[in-house]
Amino acid sequence: MCQPAPTNSRQGTTVDFTYTQDLVRALLRDQHPDLAALELRDVEGG
Repeated sequence: MCQPAPTNSRQGTTVDFTYTQDLVRALLRDQHPDLAALELRDVEGG
């Protein structure tokens, strides 16, 4: 899915995150079960 790369400007390090549909689905089930069955689609980050 999305792969944002936030930068910690104080230390100058970059951390990469990968969000898979499985992770997003699991988070939705836990936090918003009413939305968990909706279709997921990839979008450009920004």
